[in-house]
Parts: sequence; structure tokens; C-alpha cells
Amino acid sequence: MGGLALKVKKGVGSKFFFEIKLKTSEFVKTPAHSLGESSIKTTEKIEGHVLVAEDNKVNQKVVCSLLETLGCTTKTVENGVAAIGALRIEHFDIILMDGQMPVMDGYEAARRIRQGDAGPENLRIPILAVTANVVQGNMQNCYDAGMNDFMGKPIDFDDFAYKLKKWISRGRDVIDKKAIEVLQQLAGAGNKNLIRDLVNLFKQETAPALKDIRASIESGDFVSAAKTAHHLKSSCANLGAYKMQELTEKIEKSKLTANKEQMLELVYGLEQEFEIASSELQKLVAS
Repeated sequence: MGGLALKVKKGVGSKFFFEIKLKTSEFVKTPAHSLGESSIKTTEKIEGHVLVAEDNKVNQKVVCSLLETLGCTTKTVENGVAAIGALRIEHFDIILMDGQMPVMDGYEAARRIRQGDAGPENLRIPILAVTANVVQGNMQNCYDAGMNDFMGKPIDFDDFAYKLKKWISRGRDVIDKKAIEVLQQLAGAGNKNLIRDLVNLFKQETAPALKDIRASIESGDFVSAAKTAHHLKSSCANLGAYKMQELTEKIEKSKLTANKEQMLELVYGLEQEFEIASSELQKLVAS
């Protein structure tokens, strides 16, 4: 089977060409997209069974070659209907979903998966959009459809490997188990009501904070929105609401570069994730 070659031009980025085998011990880090600790060596295999929903044969081969190089097994389908059908009969750890496909596009397929059309076991399966149109304006489409993240075409190898590892390791969990384990250890030290109290406090403080962030953005005060998001970020991290944590970081970092529409898309995603995280945290308290 052919592999991939990586062409790097400093200050520009990377391009991939398939049918050439990789023989280096590490993937080349792209100067234009520095992820620091996220670079992954080929020896650090990522185990997982991946459903690739992509109708372009060339893109299929590129993505599957990358996945196999990283240690994953794959299955390819060419539209959303086929993706839902595959999920009903086979277990997958993650879906890489093209946005534009015939019969049923990736966004509609993701919505139906979240609605339960692929079975209750797939309601929380990680779905990553793989699209040539990765711009801020598409972020809301991904969130609306229930997708977890997205990556662009042509594929940046470091970004691809980093996000794949991140979402496969998180699996179908909404809340980071490691954060909850830390709280459980603290609770076991003499404060049995700690988690319940923290969850209630988180819900009480987050709801008005989200309203403040939205109001600040709507008035054009991105700096105030970023300050509130920064304050909220640590609470999200402590309770394992990792998606909320990521979105608060994006709001904080985007205060000088994003426009109003883009910032509203971020707070919209944050509001949606708060509803999901609150529900899951409440289940933990009740169990």
C-alpha cells in the first residue's frame, strides 16, 4: 500500500502526496501550524476503528493512508446514508465526515446520528468534519449539526494526528473522567458532598456568565467578553467540561482578531455545550 510524502515550506505550511512511503521516524512539524506538544511520533500509535465518510476517491486514499500510518483501522463510505448504515452494524471509535457529499451531506448525517438514527450507542460518538471550507463562518454549521471539531483540506499532518488522538481518547464522554476522578479523591478525603456542591455552584455561576459574554459581544465589547470567558475557563476545567474550556479559550484569544459574527458563533457553541455538560454533570451527582 502506498504511503504519503510530506513537503514542507517554511512559513507556508505542508502538502501531502500519496503513493510514496514514509520512512522517517517522526512526522515533520509544520512551521506555519505549530502545535508544540501536540506533534506525535510514528511510534506513538493511535488505536481506533475510524469511519471515513468521503465521496472523493483521492481524499479517501489520503485520509485512510494517514490513519493506517497512525495505527488505525478504517472503513470508507461515500455519503451520509451509508455512514448511518455502517454505524448500525459495526462499532467505530470516531467518524471523519466530509461536509459535502451526495445523497446526504455530512451535516445532515451528523444531525441524524445525534438524533439516534444510528442507534443510542452512537449518540455521543466523536464526529470531526473534514472540509475544504474551514472558516469561522462554518463553525456554527458544525456545532448545529452536533459535530465535535473540524480539520481542513489539504490536511495538516500534526493537526490531524493531534485531533484524532484527542477525540479517540475522550471517546463518547462529554465530561473528562480524569477531572472527576480528582474530585472524587478529594471528596473521599472527608467532603462527601463536594462534587454535588461544585456542580450546583458551576450551574449557578455559569448561566449568568454566559449572558454577560453574549451581552458584551452584542455591544461590541470583546475585551469584556474575553475577561468573563477567562474567569469561566478554570471552572470548566475543574469539572471536566473540556469542550466548554476550549470554547472559552477561543473567545479569549479571538478578542482582537474576530468580528462580531464570529464571536457570536463561539458563544452560541458555548451555550450549547453548557446545556450538554450540565445534564451530564447532574447525572454524576445523582449516581
